[in-house]
Amino acid sequence: MEAQVHILVRLEDEEPQELPAVPLNIEELCNLIYKSTGAIHFKVKYRDAIISNTEQLLTAYLENKEPTLEFVIEEELSMPSYIGSSIQNVSQSLRQPKKLIVSNGVISKADLLALIEEIGNAAQKRVAETYKSFLNKRQEFYSIDEGKWQLAAFEHLQFQETLLAGVLGDVCKQAGINPLIFNTSCRANETDQEVRDSLERMTTKLIQVNVQKPESLTKEVFHQIMEYQSQFLENFLQRNPPRFPADVILLHFREGDELMKIFGYDENEISAAMSEFKFETDGEWEPLRKKLHDAVENCMSGSQ
Repeated sequence: MEAQVHILVRLEDEEPQELPAVPLNIEELCNLIYKSTGAIHFKVKYRDAIISNTEQLLTAYLENKEPTLEFVIEEELSMPSYIGSSIQNVSQSLRQPKKLIVSNGVISKADLLALIEEIGNAAQKRVAETYKSFLNKRQEFYSIDEGKWQLAAFEHLQFQETLLAGVLGDVCKQAGINPLIFNTSCRANETDQEVRDSLERMTTKLIQVNVQKPESLTKEVFHQIMEYQSQFLENFLQRNPPRFPADVILLHFREGDELMKIFGYDENEISAAMSEFKFETDGEWEPLRKKLHDAVENCMSGSQ
């Protein structure tokens, strides 16, 4: 991935060095620091703050408004060794995974389904490390500054796309194939319902994180949330019928941020409640499902 912002690391009094890629999590950052500086025991600082986890790393990205972002690396023997903490990861990476068989430029359907699942799971793990940072950034501007909120939402989308591309490349490399072969295999099976369902689940994992439903999110509260959501969608879409693809893309974030602002539950917690209360399948929710469907369909058809 080509960096839009140049990421620099500076080992105390030495000249700063530019990282070859933008690290998407704290492990990638430490790995690149080790490769660039040779430091083993160190702590990472951005301005005056210590960066020790992925959420802090993403916060630094969001706060930085300059064309360069510099991390200061302070060697400290009391800090845990990056090498020592990564022995298990390194040993796992040295194991040679099974290479996939490519025939006529594509892999088998069974291998494709397995690869899609692996990509989705790996992407979801990284999304889980970062989604709170983006949620907080969107909430900072939601209903206060529409322009800045949209920018934060598109930054989130761009990060998800970059993350998926990175995960796709990593997983395909381990499988011994080029990402182009994965894409070609997907196109070759584009009419296969099982593959389409698998790809849809993979996409869902980019926007949903598996979390526990809060105890305070009872069925009664969930009912209130769904009622409010349907009314909000109907009112918002009547005033702002979608005219561009970006409007539809932003709608998902707008729904989630509105519910977070009003009820204090994020989209993943509400999704967990939907699953637990069987919102998509249980007959008792049919009136609300229809209300939500009609709110969107009526406005979408009216905007065409």
